Amino acid sequence: MWGRLIGGYSWFEQLTWVDAFRCVAMNLGVMVPVDVLQTTNGKTFARLDALFSGIFFIGITGIVMATVAHRLPHTLHADASICVDRCVHHH
Repeated sequence: MWGRLIGGYSWFEQLTWVDAFRCVAMNLGVMVPVDVLQTTNGKTFARLDALFSGIFFIGITGIVMATVAHRLPHTLHADASICVDRCVHHH
């Protein structure tokens, strides 16, 4: 993934590999761009890169949080039958 992004910045903006890597790292770190983008294709690529990175970050965060939320009751040894019995008897 990083290779494609670095290649895209290098191709569209004629950046060196080091500068392209810096752009990718700053974008993934949700930082401001460090190089002024000159071409329309480079600007479009940067926007798509930012959108993809944001969606990827939100997706991974959701997966991790869902896993934690699922495992937390098991870790705390919560008994689901107690909650079900209370809910059934109160109605």
